[in-house]
Amino acid sequence: MKLFILLLLLLAACGKNPLGDSGVDPGHSPLPPNPAATLFTHSFDFSDANDYNMDTGIKIEGGSASLIASDSVDDATGVVVGDLNFSDASSASGTLSIMGNQVAMTSGATGTYISRIIDGMSTATSWSALEFRSSQPFGKELSTTPETGYGSAVTDFSNQLVGLWHLNETSGLLVDAVGGNDGSATDTTYSEVGVFDKAISFDGSSSYMTTALNIGTTVSISVWATAASLATTPMLWRIGPVNVGPDLFFYNGVISLNMWDSDANPYCALPATVTDGNYHHYVVVINGLNSTSQLYYDGALCGSATYRNPSSASFTLSSNAGYDWNGKMDELAIWDRPLSASEAAQLYRRGANRLKFQVRTCTDSACVTNPSWIGTDGTSSTYLTEVLNQTTTPFKVPWADLAGFSAGFNTWFNTNKDNRYIQYKAIFESDTAAFYPDITYVSYLPQPRYSGDNLTVTNKTTISTTFKKLTGVAITESACSSAIHYAIGNSATNFLSWSGSVWVNNTNYANGNSKVTLEALSSASWDLYPEGTGALFLKVYLPSDGLTTCAVDQVTISGTN
Repeated sequence: MKLFILLLLLLAACGKNPLGDSGVDPGHSPLPPNPAATLFTHSFDFSDANDYNMDTGIKIEGGSASLIASDSVDDATGVVVGDLNFSDASSASGTLSIMGNQVAMTSGATGTYISRIIDGMSTATSWSALEFRSSQPFGKELSTTPETGYGSAVTDFSNQLVGLWHLNETSGLLVDAVGGNDGSATDTTYSEVGVFDKAISFDGSSSYMTTALNIGTTVSISVWATAASLATTPMLWRIGPVNVGPDLFFYNGVISLNMWDSDANPYCALPATVTDGNYHHYVVVINGLNSTSQLYYDGALCGSATYRNPSSASFTLSSNAGYDWNGKMDELAIWDRPLSASEAAQLYRRGANRLKFQVRTCTDSACVTNPSWIGTDGTSSTYLTEVLNQTTTPFKVPWADLAGFSAGFNTWFNTNKDNRYIQYKAIFESDTAAFYPDITYVSYLPQPRYSGDNLTVTNKTTISTTFKKLTGVAITESACSSAIHYAIGNSATNFLSWSGSVWVNNTNYANGNSKVTLEALSSASWDLYPEGTGALFLKVYLPSDGLTTCAVDQVTISGTN
């Protein structure tokens, strides 16, 4: 043995390996090589939509993936690509001109437009209101303050408005909306059907309304009226004391500006339609600035008469002078300035052109169950109109709070407000071939709306990165109504989430991980991610409460391969 050890030492001294040139004990296998792991980072920057698969309702542009707002507006342009607007009607009947920026009636007495079915993207948020606009108010009472939101050519009828009586009362004084000159009615009938809401009627023998309104040398008077008969040679209204005037006198086949001189100062021949039982609109302008006077009948000039000074401290509807009106009246308005021909036409169109809306909500994108169209009482016999709108802007009032809506509507509303899809029907009506109503904008509120279904976006294999081990994540995202969740996959179908102790299969938003969770994971947690070469995939869940958008800008994943 000593000799063997001495031999080994001599060999070593001569530079020889006693185990041979291989350095390996011939009785054992060699050790495997252990090269250093290669580090990698991959950034999902959402710069090219072609690199991702995404649910409908997500868009990729400008370096982020975000939720798309629902297009719940019909107007000149849509909210989303595709320009969904009035031209996307479900159907239309009657003579309507449908253009991208409006629907306009062009002839006939009525027309119906049924909108596209609008996808609210989510059931997470209730529908709350319908808003519609038109070039001017249709079917809407006058306001004592300026109106906005209509076309640029709409007049401010509150300008120098000195008296306004809607005549909607059911008893007692007839309220002056301007204030200070309520009317006292005698032998009139309340709550008649009016042009806008209610009206009062006169019996042709002893009924009238008086008010102590001061009138100067210039005045414009607007009123709607029906005439059951002209046998009493009536006055539609009278300024000043009995036997003084002036008044609007219907006598001997003409309409005159009378100062107890019979038909000596006529405007025009009596229109044939005055006694047809329908409401007609009368605007008289007595202009002390240029000593002229005009009568506009149903929006058009009927004729001119010699100026008569109207200065007085009282005004009477009908006459209380033996020439009482036999018929109904609605919406009396008086200005201390001369109205123009255009303004007279606008006033007429407020009553002669009408828009009526009904709505329905559906649980499916085609409304295959064909639910009923409903109006203010929750049935198909009523409509949403500007008559209910007491504001100075176009119709835009929460349904649940709108005056004139009944318990029947509230029952329907509470049952159907959360349905995802909604549709409206618009009915156009016109009493004249000279003017027609139009719609320039329709929207449902609240909007914009976003999907609350936790939509997902994932990368395609064309940008995959192979990896063996993951080491960390860095995320840039925008504020959302709740946390964006993520899952990381080693294939297009196998996504994993961190449960708190192990990596588990990701099945939905709820068991995904937030930015806070992923960025805080320790190296020990990442070490538990299943090892082995795989393709890198990312799934992002974008949540929303239905009213808030959500976006992710960049996700960078680090690891080794």
